[in-house]
Amino acid sequence: MPKGKRLTAQQIMDNYKPGDLVNNETPEQFWATKLRVAKNSKVSEGETLYEDLARRGQRIPILLNQDEKEIVDGHHRLASMHHINPNQFVNYQSVTRLGN
Repeated sequence: MPKGKRLTAQQIMDNYKPGDLVNNETPEQFWATKLRVAKNSKVSEGETLYEDLARRGQRIPILLNQDEKEIVDGHHRLASMHHINPNQFVNYQSVTRLGN
């Protein structure tokens, strides 16, 4: 994306494929699994990843491969942020996969 462009959680989910999607899994199943894990994964004393994002907001950017339109890292965070507010702007960083 050109500098200055911003993407919402919904735009990323609509336009970028998950980098670790399993062949027999639909995107809906994939995102439901990522959300469920985020709601059950403790990241701090007594708080899940989902709760942390809801309370403190996003601190670590989602990694996107712009060339391949792929989400490289941050699937659990993105699923949580999308569930909290699909229209919120997401911090992201453009990366290139090694070996490509």
